[in-house]
Amino acid sequence: MLSEDEKEKTPPSVMTSIPDDVIMECIAPRVPRYNHSMLSLVSKQFRSLVASPRLYKTRSLLGCTEDCVYVLIEDCILEVARWYSLNRRTKRNMPGTVENRLVLISSLPPMPTAASYVVVGSNIFVMGGRYDWNVEEWEAQPPSSIALCIDCRTHTTRLVADMPVGLMTNVSKVIDEKIYIVGRVWASATIVEFDLRTEKWADGTKPGWEADDRWLTSLSTTAGKFFIFF
Repeated sequence: MLSEDEKEKTPPSVMTSIPDDVIMECIAPRVPRYNHSMLSLVSKQFRSLVASPRLYKTRSLLGCTEDCVYVLIEDCILEVARWYSLNRRTKRNMPGTVENRLVLISSLPPMPTAASYVVVGSNIFVMGGRYDWNVEEWEAQPPSSIALCIDCRTHTTRLVADMPVGLMTNVSKVIDEKIYIVGRVWASATIVEFDLRTEKWADGTKPGWEADDRWLTSLSTTAGKFFIFF
């Protein structure tokens, strides 16, 4: 064990003495995202910078962005739905051999089932669904109206405005900076829209529209027209 005097005399390591700007401009942006968790273990300084929004702005400016695959897995035995990311990296001492692994994103909370999941840029919006896995009580409990936004850069969540009505078994599509969601509340179908600019909800029904009780499978737009497929 080092005495207090010896600790004070111990020089900082090379890694912890690197200026923030050097880490941000030269090191972190060029390290693949699947190695960021290991990079954050170097020091508190690295951990703070890896979680900083500034890192992702720098990566974008340097053209170091990456496509990432996220998978939501529902475990019916443990009665929980959790997010995983696909970790792809070359095996050691085996050039050209890629190893694929699904890694649990422990910082994200359990997710609802039968919800609407919408990808917009680096965000995933989670809307409606059911958080209670007790199948016997499903018919008695209404769907949730909770809406979340997941930031895939920092793996954090934030609440957005609640839906005007709880929906489940949803179909959704982003059209003209709005998320249109068609889902069920009890036995009837309902259409709502979420404005991505104002983050406010509104009735998504347009003049002449009528929500149908049949199961919806898809939304699409062609030549400025809005189509709903059953």
